This record gives sequence, structure tokens and C-alpha cells, in this order.
Amino acid sequence: MSPIWYPLLGGLPDGMKIGNNGYIFATGPGGVLVYSQDSRHLGTIMTGQATANCALDKDEKYLYMTAHSF
Repeated sequence: MSPIWYPLLGGLPDGMKIGNNGYIFATGPGGVLVYSQDSRHLGTIMTGQATANCALDKDEKYLYMTAHSF
């Protein structure tokens, strides 16, 4: 089962950013899911909170995330 729909992690897909290198950062269950250019799931940045959005800084050295704890 794809990690994007894993029900025990809570949360839904919301924000997404694509870096200049083609990596995709998408918020969803568990935190921020990271995908390659060819849509392979590379991993998840587990935040432990409902993560709503993400953004990269100008130099793409930092990934900013907005989250809410219930």
C-alpha cells in the first residue's frame, strides 16, 4: 500500500513543492513525503503532527513546514 494512503498515520495530502533538481516534497499522512522525478517514494520526513504545507528557501538548503498538533 502506498504510504500516501496509510490510514494509521493520519492527515491528508495538501501542500507540494518541486525543487530545481526535480525532487517532489508533498505533505500528507505522517509528515512530508519525498518523491523522485520518476514518482518513486524515497522516504517520509515524519513530523508526528498534521503537516499542512511546505516550502523551500531560495537556495533550496532548507525545507520549511507548517504543522498543527491536536
